[in-house]
Amino acid sequence: MTSQDDSGVERPDMRTMPDPQAARVRSEMLELDGALAVSRLLQVLVLKLRDQHDDASSQLDKMSQNDRTQIFHFAARPVSRPIPL
Repeated sequence: MTSQDDSGVERPDMRTMPDPQAARVRSEMLELDGALAVSRLLQVLVLKLRDQHDDASSQLDKMSQNDRTQIFHFAARPVSRPIPL
């Protein structure tokens, strides 16, 4: 027997299952919910990184060649201490 949760997903009705089977299903559902949450988080992070990349690319396009050269030379130099983010 199954029931629907708030999102409309069919889930097994654990009230009608034997205890060991219900525990296993509950554990598997928690793992899947966690994996789905991680997947959604990664999607958001990828979108944010893509937006930042697009912003940086458009800013570089607006700069003169001399300014770009200076930035890349500065970025390529060795750093003696970590740069705080």
